Amino acid sequence: MDHQRENHREEQRAGPRGAKPQALFALAVAAVAVTHLALGMDAVWSFWIAYILTRPLGASVGDHLSQPSGHGWTASAHAGARPRARG
Repeated sequence: MDHQRENHREEQRAGPRGAKPQALFALAVAAVAVTHLALGMDAVWSFWIAYILTRPLGASVGDHLSQPSGHGWTASAHAGARPRARG
């Protein structure tokens, strides 16, 4: 049982898929920056593309910061998202 617990903790630290999603995200943002700076993409288009790409990251960080300490990224998306009894 301790071996399973240790594997679960290790998976939580490393993430279920490793660093591939982070690398893909960084590559997408870098591609927008290079397209804007080197190829002369319009600033408005560059802004909106970068905004759309980074919006989910901001939402995830906000969800993480709204959780009590110790629950981390594995907690439910919202602290108050529990079913309530009708009364």
